[in-house]
Amino acid sequence: MISLSKTELSTEGNVIINETEKTVINKNTARVVLVPTLDGGSVTIHSGVSESDRNVTIYSDISREQEKIIWNFFNSGAYLTMVCKEGVFFTSIKSLKTDNGKLEMKILILDKEN
Repeated sequence: MISLSKTELSTEGNVIINETEKTVINKNTARVVLVPTLDGGSVTIHSGVSESDRNVTIYSDISREQEKIIWNFFNSGAYLTMVCKEGVFFTSIKSLKTDNGKLEMKILILDKEN
């Protein structure tokens, strides 16, 4: 179960959706780059890991009312609070696709609440 709501005061309400098994929230990438050196070799530079490097794709079956609210979030460019079993995250919707009650939404994690 995932709850999405605007971070600022809003009368639009929030959305609670049940994600499908395709949804992966615990996935992250490290800030690693491979840099060529003058001698023809290379060196790896690891700059750490951040919650803001996470991208989440949520898949769900949604109602028309949920679809309307989510599209409103997307079109207004709102920052969202996402609450799920993995924690509380400040997010923004990167892309959104709905089709006959099916949702595919890519979310960028901005920060995680501790």
